[in-house]
Amino acid sequence: MLRSSDAKFISQFDGVDPTLVGEIISDALHHRVYAYGEGKVLKVPKKPFKFLFSEKLHLEEDLARLHEFFPGLAVETEVLTSRDHAYHCIIQRRLFSVPITPESIDSIRPAMEKLLARNREMIAKYGDSLDFFGQAGVKSCLLALRGKGQPYLSNLVIVEEGGPPSPKLLDTELLRMRIRDVDNRAEFAALLLSVSSFVVNRVFLWWFFRMRV
Repeated sequence: MLRSSDAKFISQFDGVDPTLVGEIISDALHHRVYAYGEGKVLKVPKKPFKFLFSEKLHLEEDLARLHEFFPGLAVETEVLTSRDHAYHCIIQRRLFSVPITPESIDSIRPAMEKLLARNREMIAKYGDSLDFFGQAGVKSCLLALRGKGQPYLSNLVIVEEGGPPSPKLLDTELLRMRIRDVDNRAEFAALLLSVSSFVVNRVFLWWFFRMRV
């Protein structure tokens, strides 16, 4: 069910039809994800993570990086801007997929090795990296360390769309590990978060999946 705060938020967008918003699919760190219309999802930024228009530019820059280094990897994504150009929300194609776990990863290991190699090239060129785990994936790893459940990647999944199993990226926001504006405190804080997230990605990818970022 659409939460009242999210209903008020999406009323600022001409490109979002509230009658098409369905159930909550996931409740992540930055976005609440709703089923939306036929075969799509709507990602609504959560308080206090309602980013300004500059963040929309970051999202569009991230999509450009993904198209450069990983054509076809990211799910089809549309970034919408509010009428006052202050906020953004995201519409994506909904995927029906299989989680990437230490057992299922073997079906796509060669593709993952290529993906990781391209990710290293992107880091070298731009200082940006894919975020493989996301909040839910990191939580699954912490629980697995305590013997509870199975670790999985929450930002990458396995899909079979008329061909062999292949990885698909759900979250198009990159870890930005090169600061653009040294005098911007918010950007510096985001840099620290990205670097710490990258370290966590690196540790858990090797610990559970024996793969190097």
